[in-house]
Amino acid sequence: MRRISILALACALLAPAAAHATFPGGTGRIAMDLSGKNLDDAGQASYRAIMTIKQDSKGDKFVRECQITGAGVRTGDCTIDYRSPAWSASGRRLAFDAGTSLALMNADGTGFRLLAPFTSGDGEPAW
Repeated sequence: MRRISILALACALLAPAAAHATFPGGTGRIAMDLSGKNLDDAGQASYRAIMTIKQDSKGDKFVRECQITGAGVRTGDCTIDYRSPAWSASGRRLAFDAGTSLALMNADGTGFRLLAPFTSGDGEPAW
């Protein structure tokens, strides 16, 4: 009996934990924020974005982004930040820290809207 209990405990400890930033379900997408710099023809470009990926890394999507080329050309919405995305329980909406307030959008990036700031420390949303 003791061996079975020890074996059950070992199996429970070795079982993989659920991934963070995914909505409930076995085939959920992972949402992440990205930012960085890379080289382009005009010098160093920068980007920041919210991206979703499948667990198998196929079907990656930038759902909202800002890119600034080395020549200063801007594409996307560069007036906000892109941090700490969080899925709604249904997996249909994302909330994220947009800098001075929180933002909401559909999972495909449509339906974007900024929420009115509630406190000076709005950030890291959770549903």
